[in-house]
Amino acid sequence: MGSSAPHHRHQSSLEGFIDFSTGASPSFNPDELDKGAGVLRRVIEHFEPLSTEKPYNRPRLVRLTAVDITIDGVIDLDDEMVEEEIRLALNAFADFLVDNFFLPLKAAGSKTPQPSPAASSRITSTRPVVGSVERVASLRRDCLVRDRHRCVISRDFDMKEAERRIEESGYDYASDDQGQLLKEQEPGSFAELEVAHILPHSLMTTTGNPELNKSKETALAILDMFDHDIVHLIEGPDIDRSRNALTLKIDLHRQFGNFKVFFEPTNQPHSYRIDSTLRQPFRNPIFPVNRTFFLTPERTIDPPSARLLAVHNAICQILHLSAAGNYIDSILRDLDDGAYNSFFSLLRSRDPARDWSIRKYVRDELRSQDCPVLLPEAVRIIKDNSFWLKLEAAIAVLKPVNEFQHASEADGAGIAHVVNRWLQIKSKWSEMGEADQFPDIPWDDIEAISKARLDKQTYDIHWIADALRPDKTGPNSKLPPSVFARVQEYLQKQLKNDDEYHRALSEFTHFRMRTGGPDCLFNKHSAGSILARVAVKVMNTLANSVPSERSFSAISFIHTKARNRLTPMHADMQAFIFMNDRVLDRLKDQKYAHKKRWADLEEKDWLELEDSYLELFVNAQGKRVWMDGVMASASGDFEWEGVLQSTGDILGVGTEVKSEV
Repeated sequence: MGSSAPHHRHQSSLEGFIDFSTGASPSFNPDELDKGAGVLRRVIEHFEPLSTEKPYNRPRLVRLTAVDITIDGVIDLDDEMVEEEIRLALNAFADFLVDNFFLPLKAAGSKTPQPSPAASSRITSTRPVVGSVERVASLRRDCLVRDRHRCVISRDFDMKEAERRIEESGYDYASDDQGQLLKEQEPGSFAELEVAHILPHSLMTTTGNPELNKSKETALAILDMFDHDIVHLIEGPDIDRSRNALTLKIDLHRQFGNFKVFFEPTNQPHSYRIDSTLRQPFRNPIFPVNRTFFLTPERTIDPPSARLLAVHNAICQILHLSAAGNYIDSILRDLDDGAYNSFFSLLRSRDPARDWSIRKYVRDELRSQDCPVLLPEAVRIIKDNSFWLKLEAAIAVLKPVNEFQHASEADGAGIAHVVNRWLQIKSKWSEMGEADQFPDIPWDDIEAISKARLDKQTYDIHWIADALRPDKTGPNSKLPPSVFARVQEYLQKQLKNDDEYHRALSEFTHFRMRTGGPDCLFNKHSAGSILARVAVKVMNTLANSVPSERSFSAISFIHTKARNRLTPMHADMQAFIFMNDRVLDRLKDQKYAHKKRWADLEEKDWLELEDSYLELFVNAQGKRVWMDGVMASASGDFEWEGVLQSTGDILGVGTEVKSEV
């Protein structure tokens, strides 16, 4: 099958194999299980070597998932009609697994809601209420205590906890959970930590939408196939138990949630070999690494469940080896790119689409034997009022993002506005959530996604630029400790001298508290201010998103189907050549390209240039020149071109002037 879209027509045929209804449990005797497994194994062994279909290897995905199904009778794979029928059914089943289990699981994997003041959603559910902010906050505290306030993979200490202990006990006495002084920790061994669910938190989050709830019930039924009754470990509020959570730093949380990092058990209890499916240059140099989980005295807090980690590991391997993970990533990227414009265009076509759906030739085609597979579903969606209401809600959520995206594309877009734009988007979403305008929208999940994006797309320079904005200073302006830490990080990187760093940090503190004019910091640039020098450099940085979009477009152009084996490094190199080939051609033909440019002149070059001009001007016979640079005049035709050209020849500097000045 070339596309996964039509696979839903096969869903009914799957009911003959698997009962996905709530509460269904296997009722097969051992002989039936052996028979079903043997038939499935024979089918997959036949089709897997022959599979050349894109975008992923469907028979391999089914084999790796190891689903036990029963089929009565003998299958004759030498019969072409039977072979084709089974091939379609096998592909349909693979697509069913991707659409109803792997895709939603991967999409929600890194969206653990972090504790925040936001009110929890009020939902109706057939399951116990789950996902409250209070319970997630309690889970985070338990995991931090159990894991000794360290990332279970990198062993970085929690930055917020370190700041609290230093403030409470003093810089010289603050220590970690094992009694080691924090000031003696290695540089770079602190990070912001998050609670990460092993199996996604949203698996047990339900809404008032029956279709969405049914889809999650199907996902849970498929999950139970990996390890029978494992759903009971995460059912209801148990999804937020410590056995289903780890403490991870932000970037490792994203990779773990996207099933790019996995835990393999070793011979020692609670000990794992941790590795990643990512390749260079995206692979963290820490991998592979062996870690043993910390345990609390008397097991007051449950350690991470070996069964849940085993299921996570299995899903990670299936997605990687079948290439379904890359396929799902491409789907999620497509959903992110241009979603607002696509949705808005679709909403504008609502009335024309409804008019089209009731035309006679459409009705006739629906009744015909050769009716296209997707036509009935398309007509049903067009006539479904709830679909258009959901579309309006999606547009309302994406509207702030679209507006600020356009703002970031302006020619004068500066780096000082980047963080503020993100915060304004978050503020608009908070207002919509508090107004309860769209009750079916999972605002907690959206907030988690927004935070993840903000952390991924902003660096220390963005935060110090926001902190240096004059309109955000004053006696009542206070920076959160995490932001102040990022300011310190940036200053340390830019100022290698300790004295300059401490002086700049002191100037930054005074600047944040001052009530004077907003331009006084920049006026001090010529007076020797260290911070002013850094601030001018920061504020002169452009933050226009157009070059980034151009880079993405170039990579899409380079990474075609014919070149789908390019590694990320080679794709970047190809994109660089593609974007700069015209510039390189233009430079190649320049008259003085081999000589030094004016912008590259050093102080000694300028001194030599000044001496050369003086000598040329003085030796010019019958000429009178003002040497102060304000005005130069001469009687007769003064050969300016010759003067400039001679100077350029002396310095080896490329010069280009018109024949008339």
